[in-house]
Amino acid sequence: MSNQQTFRATTIHPGTGTRVEIRTADHTIIADEPVALGGTNTGANPVELVLGALGACQSVVAQVYAEKFGIKYDELRIELEGDIDLDGFFDKSSARPGYSDIRYKFIFKTDESPEKIKEFLDYVESRCPVGDTLAQAVNLKRAAVEIEAPAAVA
Repeated sequence: MSNQQTFRATTIHPGTGTRVEIRTADHTIIADEPVALGGTNTGANPVELVLGALGACQSVVAQVYAEKFGIKYDELRIELEGDIDLDGFFDKSSARPGYSDIRYKFIFKTDESPEKIKEFLDYVESRCPVGDTLAQAVNLKRAAVEIEAPAAVA
C-alpha cells in the first residue's frame, strides 16, 4: 500500500523584474536574482534555493534518523556549492542551463566517531527526497496552460 502525498507550491511573478513570490501551504518565500543578473536581490535566487533545499532536506533527514543510529550532535552544518555555466542559461552555448555539479560538506559538532558518522550519512543521503530528486530522473511535465484576462483598468 502506498503512502504517496502531493506537495504544492505556487509562484507569482508580477510581469516585470525577476522577483518571484513562492507560496506553499503555510509559507511565502521570495526569490530574486542578484543585481548582476538583472534582479533586485530581495531574495535568494532559484538555484541557491535548490542548494538550500538540498541542505535543509539532508538536515531534516539527519534529525529524523539520528536516534535510530544512536547519533547525538550539537550542530550539523552543511555547506553546499554548485556549478552552472551561465552561457547555457543565456542561450550563448549548448551548455545545459542547470547545475552540472553540486558538492556539499557535512560539518558535525559531535563526539561520535568518523566511522559512525559516515555510516549514518550514507543512510541519510539514501533517504533524502530532495537529493533523490536531483540525482534521479523525475517525470517533469507541463500539466496545462491557462490564459486569464487582465484586470480591467478603471
